[in-house]
Amino acid sequence: MPNYTAGSCDWLAWQFSQGAWDAELIDISPETFIFGVQGPQSLFILEKAAGERLRDIGFNRARASTVGGSPVRVLRTGISGELGYELHGSADDADRVWRAVVSAGQEFGIHLLGFRSQPVQHIEAGIATNGLDYLPAAVITPGAPRQFKRGTIGGSFVPAGGFTDYFRKPGELGWGPRSLSGHDFLGRDALASDAASGGPARNIVGLTWNADDVAGVLTAMLRGGELPDQMDMPRLAGPSFDQILIGDAQAGVSTGRTVSPTLRAMISLCVIDRAHPAPGTNVTVIWGRPGTPQREIRATVTALPFKPDRRRMDVTTF
Repeated sequence: MPNYTAGSCDWLAWQFSQGAWDAELIDISPETFIFGVQGPQSLFILEKAAGERLRDIGFNRARASTVGGSPVRVLRTGISGELGYELHGSADDADRVWRAVVSAGQEFGIHLLGFRSQPVQHIEAGIATNGLDYLPAAVITPGAPRQFKRGTIGGSFVPAGGFTDYFRKPGELGWGPRSLSGHDFLGRDALASDAASGGPARNIVGLTWNADDVAGVLTAMLRGGELPDQMDMPRLAGPSFDQILIGDAQAGVSTGRTVSPTLRAMISLCVIDRAHPAPGTNVTVIWGRPGTPQREIRATVTALPFKPDRRRMDVTTF
């Protein structure tokens, strides 16, 4: 029986209801747990917790194991941009497995982090997050997942072409297919048109925000004058899109503004006109929602990922 894992199964359930399939769909969310163990020491922690070597598990591959006397499925992921794993199992065993992993991790300096740390790591790794850095087409259908119903979208960007301006083509996020031959799917013609014209009109890059300009926003509450929108720390929990200018011309859209404790910098992702993707290019971020005292924040185009990508590292030689 195949398992489908995502932030919500609403979209799959709605699509499933649109036709007659020789299959059965069961939501097992309340019956299962998923724990993430990420970072350079993750393999050693899980091998100690499982009491066996796990180095045969390739990137995006999984197999069965046992942790704390309970059966689990070990999946190698790397959602932090580092070597990393997930443990999947029965909710009845969740506490036992959690305690076993935490105990095994003490020797390796394990840190227990909240859910808000995950999207910070995504930005550092240059990974655009569904529902945060772009909105899927599913959000305007009757099958819109609950996870995308977050209220007002933040940021200074005003969509000129309607709500679809929040959508992204795969190529704009660096996910373009290696080949379109032999594949028939919704949206294929649009991707083929992009390929024929030299690729998508925009590329994804990183932005490093000017520290002095950021500090001006963060300390505005301690000074006189108009008060700009404040910056949630480490980042806003919902979607936020900010306008990017080069000179006086709109050149792109920034998302995922976050403070990185690793880089000691405010960073974000940005889809930018393909004429301006070079690292070192100076841009201006318009900070603050329309109708508020907006600020101009200097930023510099930065190559992605912000830190080395270690997700696919060879662990067989450890």
